[in-house]
Amino acid sequence: MAIQFIFGRSGTGKTHRCMEALVSALKADETGSLIFLVPEQATYQAERAVLAQAGVEGYNRLSILSFDRLNFQLIGRNTARARLSALGRQMVLHRLLHEVADQLTVYQASSSHTGFVGQALHLLDQLHGAATGPEDLARCIDQLESQGHESLCAAKFRDIQILLTAYARFVEGRFVDPDQQFQAARQAAKTHELLKGATLWVDGFAGFTQAELLMLGTLMQTVSHTSIALCLDPETLGRFDGEPGLPGPMDPMDLFAPTLTTYQQLVTLMDELKLTPEAPVILSQAHRFATASVLAHVEKSLFNADMTPVSVEGQVRCVSAADMRSEVQFVARSIQRLTRDQGLRYRDIAVVASDLSGYEHLVHAYFTDHNLPFFMDKQQPLTHHPGATLVGSALRLALGPFEPSEVMAYVRSNLLGVDRQDLDALENYCLALGVSSKDWHSTEPWALDDPAEPRFDQCEVNRTRNLITSPLWALRDVLTSETVTGEAFVKALQAFLEHLKVAKTLEALIQRADQAGDPGMADRHRQFWDWLTGVLDECSLVLGEYQAPAAFFAKVLTSAFSQMTLALIPPTLDQVLVGAIERSRHPDIKVVFLVGTTQKQFPCALPSDSMLSDADRDMAKLAGLDLPGGLAESLSQR
Repeated sequence: MAIQFIFGRSGTGKTHRCMEALVSALKADETGSLIFLVPEQATYQAERAVLAQAGVEGYNRLSILSFDRLNFQLIGRNTARARLSALGRQMVLHRLLHEVADQLTVYQASSSHTGFVGQALHLLDQLHGAATGPEDLARCIDQLESQGHESLCAAKFRDIQILLTAYARFVEGRFVDPDQQFQAARQAAKTHELLKGATLWVDGFAGFTQAELLMLGTLMQTVSHTSIALCLDPETLGRFDGEPGLPGPMDPMDLFAPTLTTYQQLVTLMDELKLTPEAPVILSQAHRFATASVLAHVEKSLFNADMTPVSVEGQVRCVSAADMRSEVQFVARSIQRLTRDQGLRYRDIAVVASDLSGYEHLVHAYFTDHNLPFFMDKQQPLTHHPGATLVGSALRLALGPFEPSEVMAYVRSNLLGVDRQDLDALENYCLALGVSSKDWHSTEPWALDDPAEPRFDQCEVNRTRNLITSPLWALRDVLTSETVTGEAFVKALQAFLEHLKVAKTLEALIQRADQAGDPGMADRHRQFWDWLTGVLDECSLVLGEYQAPAAFFAKVLTSAFSQMTLALIPPTLDQVLVGAIERSRHPDIKVVFLVGTTQKQFPCALPSDSMLSDADRDMAKLAGLDLPGGLAESLSQR
């Protein structure tokens, strides 16, 4: 149960030291498991980094895991219960809010608003991460009321307690909830073969949730050796006389405040578990900036009020652009020059923004114009996929009037299994002759064209009309019942998709994209279909026996569509990485362009949390409930 900390500022070689140690252990003739615990978004790069080491052609003793994947390794293989995804948890909340809305006070009116379920799920995630249950909330409410705090704050937490209690009852014994599986995983970790005699490295974390801390404590008690790397300035710590010392009074706005807080939490946890760490490893030399002394000075002095000016020596350049378009143009031309004249590879360059949304379309346009291969490290929404348009418009048409604009959106999805020319002829007929909602509802063949001077083949138009509306009428027959079950809703939608042969059409589009050398588009179609079938299966699982108006299930599915994103994998290795500073993890790069680095844009504006204000969180903390999140935590991360 040996434990050792690795301390150092950015670029001092913490990850490199972990990598060297685990590769050395990998090559040794030993039998114990090796575990490299990193954040979810860092697992791919860590796997690549290990395989890039000399003499490593593969491995079977090493597991590169995130906390979520570790939980699956410990308990996921041994349970027959279904696992709830984030969208599945949203479906559960939709159902529970529909059931308990009349019990709520503060959130009763807003519970039906768009976006409320997402905020509620985020809060539940925070509660689960803080290992907070309904009983903890009940004690907090009692404290708030006994201390005479505002009744509104207590009422908010009472609503949250109602929702959390209902959620816990719903998933208990039925589903594996990723947010509630830590306790079971901790129990399994004590005797699991993976951890017996294992060596553990923990790297890349600035902080841990309470549930993750408890899991880490169990791991430290179980494995033979633990190394924990933390990015902080060793000078801010106390003594190093055989055991790490706690820092003195800490400024919450200090550059390393988050990791200092994490270190304090880990030391407190080890004291509770009666674990004594070894002397820490102190890394002070910034190897990352060995060829860029100015950057080393900036890293060390940027937030120091009495910094010493130095000459930039061409290593740092500040550029003022007239607008964002000019800024991206400059970046594209600079990258072109660096790769052409200075021998840099595209993979040596990164573009980083505080908020990528404003730059995304400009990067696509100008990097394509300059023939620059790039990877946009951003979750791409699939809400504009033609399949999402098809399902959304079909549900609106089945539950409401046949509005001409909605029908045209349905037609333009190009997934109806009807020849494009026939659909164009139908659309032209509708536009030229002003086909109305009443006409679409009519059971009689259309005869709106002038028989004396016909402009359209009305027989073909009516044939196409019947082809595209017959699946809608079948769907409408099921959904217009006063109430339906979730299973009936899903089956009706699946029958609608099967009638239109949507799967076959998407398969043809995938083959066409592959043949055209566009793997991104092929993957987009493939992921959409996998996502849609998965969501419908989960909807049937979570809401199968639940009975409600069809509009409720349509709202749940529409909400799921808004969360639909494309999981991207870099198609090649040699390309420019473009990402947001809070999301992307950059490998070893030689040139970085920080775009939008102005006072109002860098860092970006803080997100708001409308369910609990900072005052609510402060009062809860006084009542013994310390919740993560809030303005103070967001500020410390910036």
